[in-house]
Amino acid sequence: MSLDRDTGRYDVVVVGGGPAGLTCATEVRELLGASALLTERAGYFGGTPQSTDHLGFGMRDLHRVMSGPRYARTLERRAQAEGVVLRAGTTVLEWSPQLVVDLAGDHARYNVQARAIVLATGVRERSRHARLVPGDRGAGVYTTGALQRLVYQLGIKVGTRAVVVGAEHVSFTAISTLAHGGCQTVALVTAHERDQTFAPLRWLYASRRSIPVYTNDEIALIHGTQRVTGVTLNSGKHITCDTVIFTGDWIPESDLARIGGLEICAGSRAPEVDSLGRTRHPGIFAIGNAVHPAEASDLCALNARRAVRGLGDWLNGGLWHRAVVAVRVRPPLLWTWPSLVSLDDADAEMLLRVSRFVEPPMRITVTQAGKTIWSTRRRRTIVTNRSFTLPMQWVREVDSTLGEVEIAIDGVT
Repeated sequence: MSLDRDTGRYDVVVVGGGPAGLTCATEVRELLGASALLTERAGYFGGTPQSTDHLGFGMRDLHRVMSGPRYARTLERRAQAEGVVLRAGTTVLEWSPQLVVDLAGDHARYNVQARAIVLATGVRERSRHARLVPGDRGAGVYTTGALQRLVYQLGIKVGTRAVVVGAEHVSFTAISTLAHGGCQTVALVTAHERDQTFAPLRWLYASRRSIPVYTNDEIALIHGTQRVTGVTLNSGKHITCDTVIFTGDWIPESDLARIGGLEICAGSRAPEVDSLGRTRHPGIFAIGNAVHPAEASDLCALNARRAVRGLGDWLNGGLWHRAVVAVRVRPPLLWTWPSLVSLDDADAEMLLRVSRFVEPPMRITVTQAGKTIWSTRRRRTIVTNRSFTLPMQWVREVDSTLGEVEIAIDGVT
């Protein structure tokens, strides 16, 4: 279907111009032949990869290894070539149950009518203030996202000596970003008993530079009234630095979902969706890191591709999920994606995260109404801040009349 430019009607309005949003809008045009509007509140498309200038992007969706900026440009060019209507610098203020989208951009506020809305609003890191880290309020405290924009897009030097808070993948890549900006990383600090990245990344970014990783520790105080001068850890150790980088601890950008009245998962703080991105509200989808905080960009793109199946069912026949059941988890599990299940999910893989390291032996069980409907043994450590997967053939055993499904790791205290 084509766009009626006079009335502002689109088959699909995608909110968010990162890898998930760009991929979704492109394949809506390419595979479904439907009109697509892609809105992005920033002045550019590509999301986080646009300001992440290292290799590792595009492997699983485009089957090429690219830098972040090149990956972002490639996805944007694909969207343009397919005829997606791209509007940067445009903010979605709200949307109605009638799928009317309220937009602000180009010095004006206006509405468009959609047949489907896709929330691809992404994720952000919790700031120092959200983490309630005490101390002075001097300059020099950033999240990884702010650091990347300052260094790679604006060419600004943030400092000379940095402490990185966190020890997951993004924490180690922050070392490279700091080095690019002429800032030495003097330590990583994590509350967990060990880091959460892969051994090659640990060596590449930290070990070969002799950067210590302080485990089972946290920042107790940040010092410096005008500019950061150092930090004191809970262990009592003092580190002299002029920059502190807070990494990870992801939160979905779910304001639009909340404004629209979507059900929100307690663990992930993301909208409830099935594996095709369908919420409980017909015509409303959510994809990418807006629903699984936070996975790699190419996995977000693959998530978007799967959602196009659901969009096709909706646009072509008005089909929505039937007999959907919510999924709940027991600690130390934090959240799952998808958080709603039906028979349509039997060919998917579930993503799960935990709040702490879980060592084998262990058994993961799926129960409903007190009855175990599936279980499996896991012989590998489950690492916090990294997702693990479960097959979902067990959804064929789910009875939609018996209420929610619970997933637990048995034998863990």
